Amino acid sequence: MGHEQLRLPEVLTAGMIRTAPPPIDRTGGARPIIAALRAQGLGWHATARRLNDARVPTPSGRGIWRSETAMRHAHPDAHAAYMRAWRAGVRRR
Repeated sequence: MGHEQLRLPEVLTAGMIRTAPPPIDRTGGARPIIAALRAQGLGWHATARRLNDARVPTPSGRGIWRSETAMRHAHPDAHAAYMRAWRAGVRRR
């Protein structure tokens, strides 16, 4: 009975950290991984969970991925528009 290493999809192993995480490229280091996971049909929550499972560092290099963090990192302009609309709706109540 040998120990077989778990083979992850290439989209996850491309950003996998084997030792201490290096500083992430804030211009889009995780964006290709997020785009590939979203192209597979995963929602934002599942995408964040996969990033955490693969130990992909967050943009700040600390903490964990959350669905909103993944959305904000992948689409900063769209996220800003979403938050403006959400805040406008909250103010009207």
